[in-house]
Amino acid sequence: MKKYTFSPQKKLIPIFFGLFLIIVLTHCTAERALTSAAHFRFQVDDQSFRIRSISSVDKGNSYNELIAKDFLAVDYDKDRILDKVILGDVTLAAAQKIYEFGLSILIENDRVQVYNMAVSDYMQVNSEYDYQIKSFHPEGSEPFNEFKIIRKRELTETEIVIIDRKADGVLDEVLKGPVEEVPDYQDRYTYVLNSGLEKDRLVKKGDMIVVKEK
Repeated sequence: MKKYTFSPQKKLIPIFFGLFLIIVLTHCTAERALTSAAHFRFQVDDQSFRIRSISSVDKGNSYNELIAKDFLAVDYDKDRILDKVILGDVTLAAAQKIYEFGLSILIENDRVQVYNMAVSDYMQVNSEYDYQIKSFHPEGSEPFNEFKIIRKRELTETEIVIIDRKADGVLDEVLKGPVEEVPDYQDRYTYVLNSGLEKDRLVKKGDMIVVKEK
């Protein structure tokens, strides 16, 4: 699976780094493999945002953050999809639009590096759709699932992404795709969950259903 990171700017302004000093120190202490953090600042409607890309030696603890004045969201696996809002009350869907805009600038300026990284996920495919469930286990909070639907029978592939915040089998928020189709998404999600359990690719842990770790 392709992952996206970007080259660091030549100069970093200390005050931006200082604003998130606690976060930086926490990760440095917990993860010895942390080696670098690249920053990119941009504006949307006169508001300032920053994308920070964390990279470790083995890519095992690499992630991107979207940082605003009043929120922080994380793309844990660098697949261009934000996975969780850590601080603030912005919706993931709103943050995702800002994140995509920032990434589009980086891509246009050839500052994005693409690499492959293995992730724990469950895929189910047919002639019309690809379904993917990814489970995340962030430190200090509950696991959650990301459900992705890719429609293949169109001129261009259409990607739909929905979050199951508690990994309890109930979808909670649409990141990408028509919101009015949530009941249809839920039916598909339930079907894929049951299929994964039958194939021993997913596992039940109490009230949660998550991808079985490789």
